[in-house]
Amino acid sequence: MRKLIPFASALIVACGSSSSSSPSPPPTAGLTGTIGGRPFTPVAVQAITAGSGSSPCNLPGVGALGVSAMELAITSYADACGTLASTQCVHHANSQAVTVIVAKANPLPPASQPTLTPGTYAVQSTITSAVPESSGLLDVAYAEAVAPDPSCVGTTHPSKAGGTVRLDSVTGPITGHLSITFDDGSSISGDFSAPICSSVTADVCVRALGGALCTLPAACVQ
Repeated sequence: MRKLIPFASALIVACGSSSSSSPSPPPTAGLTGTIGGRPFTPVAVQAITAGSGSSPCNLPGVGALGVSAMELAITSYADACGTLASTQCVHHANSQAVTVIVAKANPLPPASQPTLTPGTYAVQSTITSAVPESSGLLDVAYAEAVAPDPSCVGTTHPSKAGGTVRLDSVTGPITGHLSITFDDGSSISGDFSAPICSSVTADVCVRALGGALCTLPAACVQ
């Protein structure tokens, strides 16, 4: 049985990132679910990618890590790229959204950036849990769901361990299949194809390993 390795703490070190391609919402046929007690048919599924490059992340209690990651925003509104671009949490009034992150971390000296490869990743209940590979690399997969009310009030719910994300293509569009449940009983499953947002960068150390995908309190978009 593969053991889970909890990362030590939130990161504050900025690392390099990259993204490219079209920001227009792609077709979302194939993804369905129930988020916040309501049926969920996404309007947009979009992605960003990021890597540590030549500047490894520095994880307290663990040390240097090379990281490569992708993040998906699956939303009931069109501007999924806007959600991915913000480091502050963004709630759209009376909306539904799922955010998924998959990353590989390399703790082996000199902590060079690994390659995020196609494959099936086990989704965990905390972003700071990693599954070790036989090669010594660490896999990270995590998701959150939120369904704010008309006043933008809503609690983000983490994924429950047992879900999976299968990546078929990681070069853009990001394609694959996911099946994820959340701690409030929400769920989403199906195939996806996510164009990579243009001109959106992310701190891969914080987003992939930092314990939270965005900073609260959430900004409200009516």
